[in-house]
Amino acid sequence: MKMRKNHSMTTNTHKLVSELPEIYQTIFGHPEWDGDAARDCNERLALISEQYDSLSRELGRPLRVLDLGCAQGFFSLSLASKGASVLGIDFLQQNIDVCQALAEENPHCDVKFQVGRIEDIVSTLEENQFDLAIGLSVFHHIVHLHGVAEVRSLLERLANLTQAMILELAVKEEPLYWGKSQPEDPRELIDQCAFYRLIGRFDTHLSNISRPMYIISNHRVILPEFNQPFSSWRDSPYTGAGFAHKQSRRYYFSSEFICKFYRFSTVSCLLTDKESERNRTELAHEEAFLKSPPSGLKVPALFTAGGNGEAGWLVMEKIPGELLNDVLASERHIDREKVISDLLDQLVILEEHGLYHDDFRTWNVLIDDNDSARLIDFGSIGDVQQDCSWPVNIFQSFIVFVNEIFCENKSWRGFWRSAPLSPFQLPEPYSNWLTAFWKHPVGEWSFALLQQLFSTKDALPAASSIMDASDLWVRAQEPVLLESQTQIRNTDARVVRLESQINELTSLINIMGESIQTFEKREYPPQDVTTNVQPRIEIEQSKAVDSEEIMRLHTQLNDAQQEIENLRHEIAKIHYSRSWKMTKWYRYAGLQYYLLRQYGFKQRFKHLLKRVLSNVFYFLRAHPRLKQKVINLLRTIGIYDFAYRMHRRMNPGSHNPYPNDPQYQSQTEKQILHPELLPPEVNSIFSELKNKR
Repeated sequence: MKMRKNHSMTTNTHKLVSELPEIYQTIFGHPEWDGDAARDCNERLALISEQYDSLSRELGRPLRVLDLGCAQGFFSLSLASKGASVLGIDFLQQNIDVCQALAEENPHCDVKFQVGRIEDIVSTLEENQFDLAIGLSVFHHIVHLHGVAEVRSLLERLANLTQAMILELAVKEEPLYWGKSQPEDPRELIDQCAFYRLIGRFDTHLSNISRPMYIISNHRVILPEFNQPFSSWRDSPYTGAGFAHKQSRRYYFSSEFICKFYRFSTVSCLLTDKESERNRTELAHEEAFLKSPPSGLKVPALFTAGGNGEAGWLVMEKIPGELLNDVLASERHIDREKVISDLLDQLVILEEHGLYHDDFRTWNVLIDDNDSARLIDFGSIGDVQQDCSWPVNIFQSFIVFVNEIFCENKSWRGFWRSAPLSPFQLPEPYSNWLTAFWKHPVGEWSFALLQQLFSTKDALPAASSIMDASDLWVRAQEPVLLESQTQIRNTDARVVRLESQINELTSLINIMGESIQTFEKREYPPQDVTTNVQPRIEIEQSKAVDSEEIMRLHTQLNDAQQEIENLRHEIAKIHYSRSWKMTKWYRYAGLQYYLLRQYGFKQRFKHLLKRVLSNVFYFLRAHPRLKQKVINLLRTIGIYDFAYRMHRRMNPGSHNPYPNDPQYQSQTEKQILHPELLPPEVNSIFSELKNKR
């Protein structure tokens, strides 16, 4: 009887499967259908099972899984066979019929299936109802129907209510009808979530373009060998960092660990190749340093590190303490002498091993309750003896640091650092100490020398007694320069803030525009005016509500557009202001310095040469007589061919692309290239001259 029942169930399953519009997935428990499946699911299942096992192990129990867009139920049933409690959702009744038939064939599996729309299911979910949600190649349909903003909100809610999500996302480049609706980068759909990591890419049966699969969580750091909850996260390294690293880095914190997660490309595509390489290099340096630190230097334990083509990560022990940057901002009293002494001890140890910290800043120093100071950001430690930015000289950078911890309440603001460069603004005996160091030849500068002088600073002569005229000039000029730079930075910051507000308002306008279009396109079913009075009343009421909503959105839209106009007017006022014009050359110098560091001297020189030559060529084209004289001169000295090749390289489109095609030649050109087209008398003269040559 049991065998007959199973046979009957299998027969029913076969019938249901054969009636499907598409066998999209592998049919669970039926290898005879494998050849007909549009996509082999086993490779993706291996990765999903790996993530399932990791989370299940950490939670200490089987997981409750929500399979959104379950199709023919392969992943639902596969996870249920591992012990999971699974709910599969699909909007197609035929798929659910197949799923239920397969569930009946596998009564040991705790799995249920129901017809539903993902949007409706997610909106009704409760917290901790499910541990894991999976959505494989389904959310692009919702993007096409409702837009990117709606799906971002949907996924953020789902991430809040579960421990983790696994999503396979379609991409805009796929040549299908819904492609135009997708974001430029699929990560736009999940970038609002705290943590996400690429775990694989998979081909489809629809094109030769692969789809990425991500593990996502708003609660946990989930890495190949590490799966732990975090208590907080941020996308800036310290308070006040602003747009540092162009938000390519995220930091996750718990009481036991810190996770650094660096992306090698960003959704906004703002990261340059050099900045991307900096992320790779810093992570590699930090991993190598923590694995084998110099003897005598106390460093946090390294828990795990790794990466893929898209991102890299590192998890280490959390050291108790507060960033010196935040301590100074809070005006908490600290023992500055102890802080400097502790840091010099560490810098000397590094120096003895041929290592230097190229980003020695107040936000890369940790202060504990006993005012003990420790260097952090070990990715900035390497064998190059220079600062990563202004002022480049690593010992001058240390002097700037000392100024920062003594002058934190002053409004010093430079282009790249926020403190004076000289030792002359410091209180005694610290000014005496650094002035004595300042007086040593630059070639003798070292952290060992700084430490030696620091230990005897109370016995050193007063800075004022050993100053020369140059020192006095620096001391006099520094406040003036710093004040000018303060004005520049404040103005620039204001412009950036206004432009950010404009971008936010523009995004809001786009969202409101989509909402207005949705309301305006909303259709209502026709109603019989005689027999369906109540439904007709309800529809009319709904229309009235929609009309009010459209008017409200239009009002908000107009307000936002007006606000944008006001902000642009504010930016224009800044650009036309006297202070902006006066500081033009300061800003230009800062830009050129940045470009030089980004592209190198060779590329910047090529750029300059190209600009000069372009201006020369433009000037000559505007003065034909001078141009002819220059050409004759070049021919005389024998470099005309070289100059012409240079001109062709810089102006590839300026020459005639059809030199030998009579269709595109002027009459004069035709006659020169084809003498037979010349008048007979002219042709005879041309032939005589040609023969005489």
